Amino acid sequence: MAILVDRKLGTEKGGRMAHEALDSVLDEGGEWKTLLHSTLQPHLNLQDLLQQIVRRALRLTASDAAVVLLTFPGESLAASDVRAVALGRGASRFSRERLGRWAVEAWIGRNGCELREPLRCHDLPGDKVDLRLAQESRSALLVPLLEKRRHRSLGLLWVEASPSQHYTDLHLDQLRSLAAEAIPAIYRLVLREHLRASGSEMDLIGMSPALRTLEWQILDAARYDQVPVLITGERGSGKEVAAWALHVWSSRRSQPFVPVLLSSLPDNLVADELFGHERHSFTGAEDRRPGKFEAAGGGTVFLDEIGDSAQPFQAALLRIVERNELSRIGRDLPLRVEARVVAATNRDLLQAMREGRFREDLYDRLKVFEIRIPPLRERREDIPLLAHYFLTRYCSELHRRAEAEQLDLCRLCQCPLSIGCASPDFYQALGAYNWPGNVRELKHLIFRIAATVRDEPLRARHLPESFRHVPDSTSREGSGSWNLEAAIRQHIEGVLELAGHNKSQAARLLGIPYTTLQSKMRKLGIIGPEPVAGSPPPRTSPPLRTAPPGAPRAPGSPDAPWRR
Repeated sequence: MAILVDRKLGTEKGGRMAHEALDSVLDEGGEWKTLLHSTLQPHLNLQDLLQQIVRRALRLTASDAAVVLLTFPGESLAASDVRAVALGRGASRFSRERLGRWAVEAWIGRNGCELREPLRCHDLPGDKVDLRLAQESRSALLVPLLEKRRHRSLGLLWVEASPSQHYTDLHLDQLRSLAAEAIPAIYRLVLREHLRASGSEMDLIGMSPALRTLEWQILDAARYDQVPVLITGERGSGKEVAAWALHVWSSRRSQPFVPVLLSSLPDNLVADELFGHERHSFTGAEDRRPGKFEAAGGGTVFLDEIGDSAQPFQAALLRIVERNELSRIGRDLPLRVEARVVAATNRDLLQAMREGRFREDLYDRLKVFEIRIPPLRERREDIPLLAHYFLTRYCSELHRRAEAEQLDLCRLCQCPLSIGCASPDFYQALGAYNWPGNVRELKHLIFRIAATVRDEPLRARHLPESFRHVPDSTSREGSGSWNLEAAIRQHIEGVLELAGHNKSQAARLLGIPYTTLQSKMRKLGIIGPEPVAGSPPPRTSPPLRTAPPGAPRAPGSPDAPWRR
């Protein structure tokens, strides 16, 4: 995906927010700034990420061989899904089975405890446990992938080198920083791996503070996986993705995840679908049926649209979350329930309780952990990243490749995987829209446009009518990524419009010399029509807008861009 910049018409200003958001994910060399930024690639998987981590460890520490071991997220090594990737001299002679045994020895060889502190060895041959990948290695450095919020280790980073005394404190700090940077990216790609294995196209995409806060809330709730969770949020905001993350990031991830859309079940079938029945318990019950809760085993049951459930089901669910037992049709004794209950709704449950449609005691027990999913309008800085993610994915699937010759592309779009392109006004319209359908609405919109507009860059005119008439205040209100330069540009353009595009009058209104105004217009790329010769300046003008917080104010300076 590319950002089309039409310098002749000066349309760059409309998409600057999206341009900066996309361009900011790359460093000066065109590489992803962090491992978490690299997860914005739709086709990146966990194995690719582990190889990136090992390559960076080799480069940072000038080592001969390196290994990353991942033991996420089982409660013990035996219960974990162990992943190990090795690169460097000597690593190629290890088969997958032998590398797995090496990983176990590296863990158990340290007294069988989770590694919480780095280990540095200057004389490997003298070590009691020989964990060398390369025969000539003498020095080694081991750093745990320690998640400080949950006080547990996800695995370890191991590097080794031929010279003795090779690893310094600088190497240790660099490897610690790499481990801390890798942890959030590992979480995202473990989630993506499980979603893809289930056949789902859902994903967790974005870099906004609101989304990062949500991830930490989910991680905290995932740690205590014996209690229920209530997820609230608007339609299409990603409640099921959050439920999947709660399941995958907990020790229950090897067990089934069973989603149930309660609003789709008739009232007379809810008990049978969820709790099952015994054989011959009613007419037509030829066989025993376990039901959703028993089928989930020790996994997670996701009850979507809990706010639309009937009162009898709420009473039965109350017993499940309170006593971990259910009553099955045709059975006298209750059954033990091992599954975790995660419920979600887009309803106002407090209002439903006041109206008597939802049980207060059930609400009290469900909201042990209550997680609110922020709507897309509260994290507008993620809109261009989500649009890029969906465009990259759908343009590849639909074999859409717009012509991009003679266009000024942002650095992200110069990557080999970039496909298609979009104009600044396209992103301005996306950022200004309120998105009542949230991420789901954006996803379907991008697919529809990519499928119908195949041979030209995407522009605002390709969007539905409702997107092209959104007031500018909407985008200004929710945009947290506008910088001072963008605000100054907007203010100068507003003053030029008030002055009838008379630059001399605009300079007087701004309180700056005419040459300074011309210089700033050239620097900011402001191009506007000249006024008709002899046209008088406006007689009155409304007060100028004041500077946003943090803007420079130098009353005595002729170059001060802001005046009250």
